[in-house]
Amino acid sequence: MMQGLEGIAIKTEKADQVCPIHKTQMVLDRKGKPFCIECMKEQTEKEKNDQVKRFMHDKVTKILRTRSLVDRPEDLEKSLENYTAKKGSQEASMGNAAYKIAHELIDNPDKAMTTLMYGTPGEGKSHLAMSILNIVNAKSNLPQTCLFIDVSKMFDMIYESMEDPMSWWTKKNAINFLGSVNVLVIDDLGSESSMRQNEATEATEFKQDVLKQILDKQKRLIVTTNLTLKELQQAYNPKIVSRLLSDSRGRRLDFTGISDKRLEL
Repeated sequence: MMQGLEGIAIKTEKADQVCPIHKTQMVLDRKGKPFCIECMKEQTEKEKNDQVKRFMHDKVTKILRTRSLVDRPEDLEKSLENYTAKKGSQEASMGNAAYKIAHELIDNPDKAMTTLMYGTPGEGKSHLAMSILNIVNAKSNLPQTCLFIDVSKMFDMIYESMEDPMSWWTKKNAINFLGSVNVLVIDDLGSESSMRQNEATEATEFKQDVLKQILDKQKRLIVTTNLTLKELQQAYNPKIVSRLLSDSRGRRLDFTGISDKRLEL
């Protein structure tokens, strides 16, 4: 007799063979084929565990698509495969750098890392930032939560929550959520602050506070901005600037001089 998967006793006939793995006598199935009860139990348990892993992987990786704040849904599809760059060009070197950063994030899931992509508009910074997240999402052995946040959209949502008690995007929720994911992109930093004569003026105290609290919580960060390093220093609290510059040494990608990708489309 053997116990079925639901604990019901099932009459079985012993086989002549012994399981080479468990060294126990095998039994015959309904077709007379020998099998090992212990092997069957292990296979069933493995299938259950694999199903749970697939569920958890899907639950984690879908956060990028379901919770990100982007301009257009198609922005989620940006990848190195659809990033156009001529071999040997500055664009290509930025793509290679993005690839290396993605795999550094994959290989070192607990390592604090900040990447700063800066330069004038339309040079592919947002494209490569999303590409990094898509690589991490697809290739991490242990799934990592990835999130892409357009900073202006985030503040729009936070301000709207002040008048809508049903909105999820409160200041507190935004700070905790953005601080908790494994890899965060803050896109277009500086667009949320007022601009005057093509120079960044200081962001509001409220916005500075929100950004600082996010940066205090989030240690694996990719920031894109159209501001120069000097303009960043003019626009933001020294603690925010120090956090971005000191933690991004070796991962500052200067896109200045690359042609406007949007004009090429």
